[in-house]
Amino acid sequence: SRRVVNSNVVNRKFAQPAAKNRIAVLDFRAPAAVIEEQKLLLLTDYAREAAFKSGTFDVVTEENAEIILASYGRELEDCAASCEIEFGAMLAADYVLTGRLANSGGYTFVSMSIHDTENARLVAKISYTSKNFIEARSLLEVNVFKLIKQIDEIYYEEA
Repeated sequence: SRRVVNSNVVNRKFAQPAAKNRIAVLDFRAPAAVIEEQKLLLLTDYAREAAFKSGTFDVVTEENAEIILASYGRELEDCAASCEIEFGAMLAADYVLTGRLANSGGYTFVSMSIHDTENARLVAKISYTSKNFIEARSLLEVNVFKLIKQIDEIYYEEA
């Protein structure tokens, strides 16, 4: 049920499906000692913004996600690693983007994944290293774009 577009579009930055797929960006996670919760939420918001800027997806907003999940008696905070795809499906999202942070040797490691909610398949993954939160934030947008490009290469091939 994926939407397919012709890949012969000239000068495109991202594929532009006739009807956009939906993506839910779930709250980024990290062990409590790694990064403050407010900074994780900021990175999540930046990832949502980058997904929106790509023009490829309709992005499920945090507010919409909270309303939809409440109708199932669930909250975003309830979701652990194993339920991310389930939450994405509840949100009627075609894809779910998740992020993890870890610290080691004075560096912050950021890992992001996108799963297809229809078949629970990992369709894109990227990791990068930063020296601090400011650098992690500044590298986030370009890495979200790279993630989306990976999906573009898989799904938006010539029909």
